[in-house]
Amino acid sequence: MELTFVTDLGHSFVIDIDPGMELENVMALLEAESGIPVGEQSISHNGRNLSAPKSTLRELGVVENNAMLLLRRKVPNMAGGCGTNYNLSVHGLTTSYRAVEQDAEMMRLQILGDP
Repeated sequence: MELTFVTDLGHSFVIDIDPGMELENVMALLEAESGIPVGEQSISHNGRNLSAPKSTLRELGVVENNAMLLLRRKVPNMAGGCGTNYNLSVHGLTTSYRAVEQDAEMMRLQILGDP
């Protein structure tokens, strides 16, 4: 079956895929076609995020000539290690790692002090 994939950048491409193909294999194929690594892919069909990698497209309700949305998720870079000050970019917001650690500590202290 032919499926049209549209990216968040407005690029679109048509891929001929067997309906019995598992989502994880489709994602590998999409990596080759789009350049978006599997770990950064988010695929939506009819407003629903497809997240069951072992399910076939047929099982997920995907049919011939459907349009699918292929988004690139931001994956935080955790290479800095504990105690270093590096930035995480999530949904366009930049947060200092130290601020996240401080927030977690503040929540812990609130829980300990709340009977």
